[in-house]
Amino acid sequence: MTAPRPMLFCLSGSLKGATISPRETPVTIGTGSGCSVRFPPSESRPVHAEHAVIEETEGSFKIRSLSEEPILVNEAPVMEAPLHQNDLIRLGERGPVLRFRVSTTRRVTKTFHQMVSDSRSFAVEGGRQSTRVSRMTSFARQLVKEAVANGTRRFRVGFAIMGGLILLLAAVLIRNTIESERSKDRLKDEADRLQGRLDDETGRMKTENDQLRNRLEDAMLAEAKGRKDLEDLREALGEMVAREQTRDSSLRDLASRTKKATDDITAMRSMVTAARRIHADYHPGVCFVYVGISFYNPRTKQFVRFKGAASGRASSDPKQPLTLGGTGRKFTEWVSGSGFLVSKDGLIISNRHVIDPWFEDKNFGGGLLQRDYKTVREAFIACFPGRDEPVALRRVAAHPTMDIACARLSKADPTLPVMKLASDDHRITSGSTILLLGYPEAVRGMLNKLESKVAKAAIGEAKGDRRLGIVKALARRSGIRPTMTQGVLSDANAEQLVYDAVTFAGGSGGPVFDEGGTVIGVNTAISRQFTGANYGLPIAFAREVLESGPLKKRVYASPEISSKDAVIKPPPPPPDKKPDKKPDKKPDDKQESGKKN
Repeated sequence: MTAPRPMLFCLSGSLKGATISPRETPVTIGTGSGCSVRFPPSESRPVHAEHAVIEETEGSFKIRSLSEEPILVNEAPVMEAPLHQNDLIRLGERGPVLRFRVSTTRRVTKTFHQMVSDSRSFAVEGGRQSTRVSRMTSFARQLVKEAVANGTRRFRVGFAIMGGLILLLAAVLIRNTIESERSKDRLKDEADRLQGRLDDETGRMKTENDQLRNRLEDAMLAEAKGRKDLEDLREALGEMVAREQTRDSSLRDLASRTKKATDDITAMRSMVTAARRIHADYHPGVCFVYVGISFYNPRTKQFVRFKGAASGRASSDPKQPLTLGGTGRKFTEWVSGSGFLVSKDGLIISNRHVIDPWFEDKNFGGGLLQRDYKTVREAFIACFPGRDEPVALRRVAAHPTMDIACARLSKADPTLPVMKLASDDHRITSGSTILLLGYPEAVRGMLNKLESKVAKAAIGEAKGDRRLGIVKALARRSGIRPTMTQGVLSDANAEQLVYDAVTFAGGSGGPVFDEGGTVIGVNTAISRQFTGANYGLPIAFAREVLESGPLKKRVYASPEISSKDAVIKPPPPPPDKKPDKKPDKKPDDKQESGKKN
């Protein structure tokens, strides 16, 4: 029995599989030439020149980091910690992994249990991405190596005897296999001989059958009294052959159609299973985006409003007169669409024409923008399935040329699923099945999904602005439920996806999934001339926005004003009157609304 000393088994890194037991302490670990345990430098498993040191104090061991970053003991980050038998040490988050033990023998030895445990951990750590067979092979190879290098003398002798027995057993098995193959060959030869005899007998019987048929035909011809009877007989034989050929063709066609129907049913079942899985996994992360835009004159510092009192609901008459300023309800354009979550910190992707409604729409606001009016977001919210309250949104960035934009939730929800976006090398094949998730027909579509009494109750609950109130009531009554449709991807290129999956206004900005549940595009446009084609943008454009560095407002919405520029002060009251109206809120606050987009 000698003094206890540390023993380290390397599970990964450039010393993977090695067992090291320095005779003296402290034990320094790193890539430096003076380290007791020296790892050759590696970019995949980075280690500092002097990364950590193991020290002994009265038979107890502890490890201390010599760098500014912590080490991981049993996956817990520490700068210094005591060590116990079988502790796992990782030198940094991507560094090599070692198993710590205390040895009290002069020579490094391990028990059989320790060798099995180390070999199993070695196979698991080194083969996380490999197959099960590869991991089993790695386990067996390491176990043999451990037995030879670190087993006791008695264990090595026993292991050698066991290996000899295994080799002997293998030899017996090989011999039996060879004998079995020989027996199989003999049986095959006998079967071939019997098959030959059967073929000969079948040929003889066929010949006799043909001879009998010929005799029968001769007898029938002899009995025929005229040429007409002979022609009738030949015609009957021809019809029989034709019927047999038709029957054979029908049977082949039936078999082909049966196989095609079976393949179609299998494909449909697979698609239904994939659709159910995608809907279950990702529909909670597909949101309904609702945007309300009012119009502000920066010269007069007044909003465009409906003529009339501020109380009560605005008229549904599209010709209701508007005015600049006054006390009526603000003239508000409402736009809705779909979006989906792409990060745990609350980033969503949608179409730019949903987030910036004036994008590529010169007539948005009835020409007010062309007269230098500015837009103010009266409401900018996202509603998720199963969530009782909408979440406020903040515009973040947009693609400079494509109909893609990004917004951030004011409060991220870590329980919502994040969509898996396709990478550049993700294969997209024309003719494959795609699925859409979104909110076609917007509020009307969601109301139509509900029972009539629930829909009427949601409409009746609407307070303040009727449109926004209905959306909030739908959220409270679990009415925010995206619609899934599927179709075939007919064309795909670097700038556009074309498919026949059914969609409608309100579905813009929703994700386009492939059969594996990966988002390959953003649903963008519908064809009003041809119902068999709808369009989406490849997800690469969304990744360009997300991967462009810190997400700032790179593409500004030119007619939009910030809250700093939109503080509106009321005109001074006449000398003989007091002001009877509070000043307008800042544009970022929720205010009254009117006309729907």
